Amino acid sequence: MKYEEKLQEMRLVIGLEFAELVEILQQNAVKLLAGIQNEMALGTELKAAVLRGIARQNEVQFEMELAVQVGLQGETGLSKPEEL
Repeated sequence: MKYEEKLQEMRLVIGLEFAELVEILQQNAVKLLAGIQNEMALGTELKAAVLRGIARQNEVQFEMELAVQVGLQGETGLSKPEEL
């Protein structure tokens, strides 16, 4: 085989191997992106859960304060919370 033919054959082999590597890199990039999107979705779910927890905590605190005011109104006989 002539030098030029061998060189052309090697270029072809290298080109095919390079194409395979590019394909593998593309597949890994897709997997990585899917993983990042999954983590972002989990982060969004976590934020939503935290916000729901804060809202519930505020609701319970309001109910407790209201119960205290109603209890104090009953004990003092005052009709308006502002009078307390």
